[in-house]
Amino acid sequence: MNTGSRSDRGEGLCCVAIVIPEPTVRLFEHPYFSALLQGINSALVAKSVVPVLLTPETSREMELVQAFLVSSKVDGAILASLRADSQLPRRLVECDIPVVIQGRPTDGVQVSFVDIDNRQAGALAVGHLIAEGRRRVATISGDLGLPSAFERLLGYRDALTAAGIRLDPTFEEVGGYQSDRAYLAMERLLLQHPDLDGVFAANDLMAEAALRVLAQARRRIPDDVAVIGFDDSPIACATHPQLSSIRQPIEEMGREAANLLLCRIENPGEEPRQVVMAAELVSRESTVGASDFG
Repeated sequence: MNTGSRSDRGEGLCCVAIVIPEPTVRLFEHPYFSALLQGINSALVAKSVVPVLLTPETSREMELVQAFLVSSKVDGAILASLRADSQLPRRLVECDIPVVIQGRPTDGVQVSFVDIDNRQAGALAVGHLIAEGRRRVATISGDLGLPSAFERLLGYRDALTAAGIRLDPTFEEVGGYQSDRAYLAMERLLLQHPDLDGVFAANDLMAEAALRVLAQARRRIPDDVAVIGFDDSPIACATHPQLSSIRQPIEEMGREAANLLLCRIENPGEEPRQVVMAAELVSRESTVGASDFG
């Protein structure tokens, strides 16, 4: 338990680091992170806890962040958007620093985390497309170095396999959770498969980019191509047509991660807890058509 710094600052005072290894531009443009930070911050402020946001982008910056965390400057840390090969959670556990991961640890380290079942959620999205009669379904994945993206890709494959549809790697492109990369990915998919009839994008930002490419190619949505995203962010209701999406309770997950960490700080002997929240399908015009809502 990292108690020294807390007593130095005064009993009852607490400082928590929020570590998100993402470029700051992406951090503030992506609706996922704004909702997550809002949830974390609301829970911390309610307990008079001081949050410190750290956004390392390079390996050197990550080394500096790790040195900062283990030097008794904070009482605990919430880690989000970690790559599958990150050693930061293990290092913090070894230094007896309370930690909670937004997402799932991949190296077997015993640590509390909050997440959804991304594989099941990906299968839910693609299963919806298949239920709407789509058989030539493509996907635009996130950064496959992130566990969430890889799990959603596996869910895509699970749903196709369950429906008896042969897997074809040429229907899979990587957009890295970024709009510009997803735009190019959608262009490549259309070039290779002009008769594709469904697209699952691993977040709404990429789904919106796919909609733009399809509109420019004069594909009718959803008549010719049905599109579904992920997150159910404000983007989903701002597109035309409005975007079907998988809703994950992002803000709620942020609050839960913060509360788990505060419990861990106050009760250092408590066993790590794993909280898996429910994701749900939200159907809109991009998959079922406006007439189906009448």
